[in-house]
Amino acid sequence: MVARRFSGFLALAALVVAAASAGGTIEGRWRLVEQSYGAGRANLADRDTPLRIEFRREGGRLVGRTWIDGANGAVLRWPALPGGPTVEVLEIDLARDEGQVRARYRTESAPGEEGSLEIVESYRVSEDGGTLSGSVSVTLLRGDGWESGGSYTLHRRFVREP
Repeated sequence: MVARRFSGFLALAALVVAAASAGGTIEGRWRLVEQSYGAGRANLADRDTPLRIEFRREGGRLVGRTWIDGANGAVLRWPALPGGPTVEVLEIDLARDEGQVRARYRTESAPGEEGSLEIVESYRVSEDGGTLSGSVSVTLLRGDGWESGGSYTLHRRFVREP
């Protein structure tokens, strides 16, 4: 009887430890619920076809993928612009710690256009593990010297999906 109670206690303790350790990790599937420009208060996130990001371990490494629900099912390796131009990854840091990621990448110039976009995405998971918040800074680069042609920042909040 005592052994049965003790093993039940151990099983419960293991579940509590597993839940606590998964709390602050970035691994998992996330759905965009809020997005705004700069200090704006308007929520620009599409509720019908939300952006999703997933981070998981593959061969011991953390990798990300992203997609938009209902957008022809294309799942792309993160960082990427679902439904947008292809990107060249300049810098990616998926191993800074368990709860934070950062990527810097550039789009290719569209035919007939001068310039491209340089994008920096940075996300951090909340202490309770329920939300992923961060920003996406977009800078227009143009000309031979790649000077800035303007920029903006999106603020994003994702919620963890089961």
